[in-house]
Order: sequence, then structure tokens, then C-alpha cells
Amino acid sequence: MQSTIARNPARFQPFMGPASAIQGPTSNIGGFTKKTTSNAMIFIGYCAGNIIGPQLFFESEAPSYLSGFLAMMLCFGLGFAACVALRFYLPWQNRRRDRADGMHEIEANGAAHGSLNLMDKTDKEIPQFRYLY
Repeated sequence: MQSTIARNPARFQPFMGPASAIQGPTSNIGGFTKKTTSNAMIFIGYCAGNIIGPQLFFESEAPSYLSGFLAMMLCFGLGFAACVALRFYLPWQNRRRDRADGMHEIEANGAAHGSLNLMDKTDKEIPQFRYLY
């Protein structure tokens, strides 16, 4: 018998949302130390939001909870604006790096990519690094 998730993968999507939101941003960061630090900062922000969020729902505002609703909408709006800004910024950075280096140079140095990963250089220090969007 086939599971419900296998028949309808869209049902599994809500469970993947928080995990991909926490892990996704680190795919655009080069360097082990910088990636680990940014992952820790994202986790700290996630935890702080989970601690602060419930404190914004006041019993005196029941049942509409206006302050909690406004705080949630503000955070969702800022998150959406950040996604839109990154959608235009990351391709612009890739085009700028392509013009500076040239694609032929990236292909010629393909064998050196393994050693670049071990050197713990950041995305700003590696000209061949390309951002995902």
C-alpha cells in the first residue's frame, strides 16, 4: 500500500518549510567557518522569535490579538521583502562575477574547486563562487 505522502507529495511540504527556511540561506555562503557562524546566527534568530512571539499576544486584546497579528504581518512582510531583494541581488552578483572572471576561466580551473573548498575561503574571496537563487 502506498503512503499518503507518496501519493500526494504536497502534503509533505508543510513539514519541509521550517527546515528549508533554516538551512536554505547557508547554500549561498562559502567557507566552513562563515557557513557555520551564519547557520548559528539564523538558529539564534529563530529561537529568539519563538521566545518573543508569544509575548506579543495580550489577553486584554482577545479575540483579535491586534498586536500579535501586526507583529506577525510585519515579520512576514520583512521576510518577503528580503526574498524579493535577494532575488534581484544574487543574479546581479553572478553577472558581475561572470564579467570580471569570464566563464572560460571558471571552466579551466574546474579541477581546483576541490582544493578551494578545503582552504576555508569565503564566498567573497572565491571568484568562481556563484550564488543560488
